[in-house]
Amino acid sequence: MSAVDWSRLQFATTSIYHFLFVPLTIGLAFLTAILQTLWYRMGHPEHLRLTRFFGTLLVINDDEYVSLEICCLLLGSAAGHIGGPQRTTERTIAPGQGAGITLFG
Repeated sequence: MSAVDWSRLQFATTSIYHFLFVPLTIGLAFLTAILQTLWYRMGHPEHLRLTRFFGTLLVINDDEYVSLEICCLLLGSAAGHIGGPQRTTERTIAPGQGAGITLFG
């Protein structure tokens, strides 16, 4: 494959990922926040159970984001594009911090 083909593959993968998973992430975050608020105000155990379930799905979705971004970073480096240290840090560490806060409070 040429560099142009790798670049097209990277763009297609990133576009499809953003089209599918970004709205899913936003919706799960909103739903998790609403369920957490309901549990805090009402104290029903069902709300806590649903919060944990959808929070786990949110963390899994964030982990997929990290793995895809690492793959895109490697593909970009293979095609001659170097993202820089700030971009690498933002792509790999920031979603993991969100997952840690979600899981461990």
